[in-house]
Amino acid sequence: MMSFRPFSYLMFSFFILLFSSCEDLDNKNKSNANDGYSINPNSIVTYSQRGDIQTTIKNIEYKRVIILATPYYSLFDAINAENNVVGLMNLSRVNNVAKHIQSVGEGAELDLEKIISLRPDLIICNTHQLDQVKSLNTPKLAYDMYLESLPSQRTKFLIMIGSVVNKVELATSTYLEIQNEFVYPKDSLGKTVLKLNNYSSGWFQPGCETYISNLIKAAGAKPFCIEGSSKSEKVSNESAILSLSKNEILLFMDWGESKEGMEDRLKNILELDNHPSHLLYCNTTKSDYFQESVLNSYEIINDLHQVLKTGEKGAFFELISIEK
Repeated sequence: MMSFRPFSYLMFSFFILLFSSCEDLDNKNKSNANDGYSINPNSIVTYSQRGDIQTTIKNIEYKRVIILATPYYSLFDAINAENNVVGLMNLSRVNNVAKHIQSVGEGAELDLEKIISLRPDLIICNTHQLDQVKSLNTPKLAYDMYLESLPSQRTKFLIMIGSVVNKVELATSTYLEIQNEFVYPKDSLGKTVLKLNNYSSGWFQPGCETYISNLIKAAGAKPFCIEGSSKSEKVSNESAILSLSKNEILLFMDWGESKEGMEDRLKNILELDNHPSHLLYCNTTKSDYFQESVLNSYEIINDLHQVLKTGEKGAFFELISIEK
């Protein structure tokens, strides 16, 4: 557990005023669209990226929370609120989970009977999961946290979770402590990194305003990405082959248990005559990449910077030469 500097009462008052304004919700709709949520005296509200209200719950302490959007567990863990959680989706994918927390489904399959049996007083999910639990009378708090593209801003949801479990002060101090770890700018490395995925439906390349592109920028490198886009875009076969031929570093986020079978997962790229000479390899399963990206993106940024700068293997990334 990280150590905290003495908490400033003035700073705490600032955050309470910031998140607890009593102005009309229509105005809160506009002013909090970028945050994704607002905390009011009687309610907690989440918003879409357009500023529309998604869900509203009472501003009370919730003691039997079920988390369907798995990354949110990291926020509970950071403020010692694991005891407020009774169920977790994809439990097997998260390390060091409190023993009393039970599985409520794996993959995309929810176990509704299990959820009901745990008698939750709140369900936290993403918007895609809302339909699956709409038949339940339990209050629901939904927000697509993965849409937050700025690495330093994913931690802002700590304040929301702090309100859910009545730990706003600890959540605020934790938020400030983590923000101090983001040190910019990194030295420019003069290197360009390409991320390109091949799925059954074709090639996909990230936009320049996605999380991964901003992560690469923060590490001092330049992402080869689609300008003006905040999502992964489908690109033509010709465009994909040209991108591969123009770049020396290809970022590969591996989902396998190990490097074994990696060549098969990269088959569409390695079969080309002209592909990048180096693979920037990250095993998302072994490195807890997705969990760490919620709270500790600064560690991922620091690691990526050092690996690209020195060529030495890091905690998340490894630079591997691939034959052409």
